[in-house]
Amino acid sequence: MDRKRRLFRKGFTAMEIVLALIFIMFLLGAFEEYQRSMEVRRKVDETLWREKAIQHVVERLYFANLEYAKNNCYGWQDANCQVLSLTPRVIDSTTLEIRTWDSTVLNTLAQVGCRVQQVQPAVYRVECWDGWGRPFQFSDQYEHTPATSYTAPYNGNVYVLTVTPSKGNAVAIDLSKEIDYSLTKSEDILNTIGSAIVRFVQIKRNEELANVCDSSSGGTYDPAGGLGSWDDTIVPWVWEIVSRTPNALCS
Repeated sequence: MDRKRRLFRKGFTAMEIVLALIFIMFLLGAFEEYQRSMEVRRKVDETLWREKAIQHVVERLYFANLEYAKNNCYGWQDANCQVLSLTPRVIDSTTLEIRTWDSTVLNTLAQVGCRVQQVQPAVYRVECWDGWGRPFQFSDQYEHTPATSYTAPYNGNVYVLTVTPSKGNAVAIDLSKEIDYSLTKSEDILNTIGSAIVRFVQIKRNEELANVCDSSSGGTYDPAGGLGSWDDTIVPWVWEIVSRTPNALCS
């Protein structure tokens, strides 16, 4: 009998079993909470990844269409470019319109699960979803209208696309850096053209000074030296800059 009592004492008491069960339930609850938090984290990361892809598309669209226009068109109303726009346009709260010939823009959207539907050549409707499988909400300001010149920024206003997921904060994507880059590049091009014109004028001025026109016209003697000529108020090298008129030193 004493031996049996000693063996019984070596087992678990009812209280110990209850405590063990409570501890196991706590561990299971903690594990489930950890799984939920990891799933939320995954959805947040996926949402951020897709927002980043949309931002990349907005930036890529701007530069790709500018480059296309520069190489293929004589203005935004040209046949090849009148369908394009430098910015996306919001059709409704969940749909973007993207106009481009650039396949990279479209492939980037497809890679993050956006639905890209062509409605006519170079024109696409785009819908995208966040990490929770719900559509992003879109709104925009100061978009580029197709077949019109794009003067950036419009009265100091830069294009902004706001992307709002179902959970979390909205993200504003703007083109301020891209426009600043374009303006700086345009200024460099204008400075280069200006320097070339100044140099051109200097060369032509020297040629004009060395020019000998010796004739009379309208009863007025035309002395040697082009700048002394009676008709050099309109010199031919100015015509060379602004037109295709003859470039002779003496008219």
